Amino acid sequence: MKGTGAAEVLEWARRAEADGFGSVSVLDRLAYPIYEPLTVLGAVAGVTERVRLMTNVVLAPTRNPFLLAKQAATVHQISDGRLVLGLGVGRREDDFKAVGQSFHDRGRRFDLMLEELTRLWGGRTDAGQPVPSPLPSDGVPLLIGGEHARTPRRVARWGIGWTSGGGRDLEDVAVFATRVREAWRAEGRTGTPRILALCYFSVGEAERSRAQTLDYYGFQGAKAEVRAAATPHEASAILEIRDRSAALGIDELTFMPTLGDPDQVDKLARIVFA
Repeated sequence: MKGTGAAEVLEWARRAEADGFGSVSVLDRLAYPIYEPLTVLGAVAGVTERVRLMTNVVLAPTRNPFLLAKQAATVHQISDGRLVLGLGVGRREDDFKAVGQSFHDRGRRFDLMLEELTRLWGGRTDAGQPVPSPLPSDGVPLLIGGEHARTPRRVARWGIGWTSGGGRDLEDVAVFATRVREAWRAEGRTGTPRILALCYFSVGEAERSRAQTLDYYGFQGAKAEVRAAATPHEASAILEIRDRSAALGIDELTFMPTLGDPDQVDKLARIVFA
């Protein structure tokens, strides 16, 4: 979150691994004062050994596909295959203006990027185009975000699963997950797609948490207040969300902090692993 320093970010990752969490997730914004996600995960790879590294999600249409392919492949290899690259189209126009990219055709460009990333990681390039080495042997696992009508097919064609956005009602996540599973079967994929939900939280500190949420989601107006009100702060509320997500068939619940204090990860662990 805004105002979180580099030392705090790395300490979060160390504590998450030590406390037994399965993954460390980072989000992506350009026109907002937070760190660049793949750079952060490269640093996190150096201070952890086991925990999965995940972007939730990179704003893919703001990036150059060749550079993104190389960055992700690099983090995947230096972390010994621990990266899961979550990608989405983005919904804040200021992020696109910051890099001179079109906002209104981002969905079409996202589809092209998913195809190109897979092709590049497979070493298949146009004549004369370099390979974005070093290449991962099996590509980088892709997690697709968003709730557009095209999202289920994107997951089925290119991803290992789907991640919902932050603050979504879990029942709505479960309904959309059904569409993802249907598209997966229609595409002839084996197994099942992985379903992830994201929940913002703070243990205590409700007023500070609310201020951070309103700062980040202020562009949504009244919806930002709804998000802030839905953020759990008490152990009972956090456990209720954990248990409800499991009952609804959600494979992984990502708790995203609204505050940067590394003690929050230990407090969360004492609640969810009790």
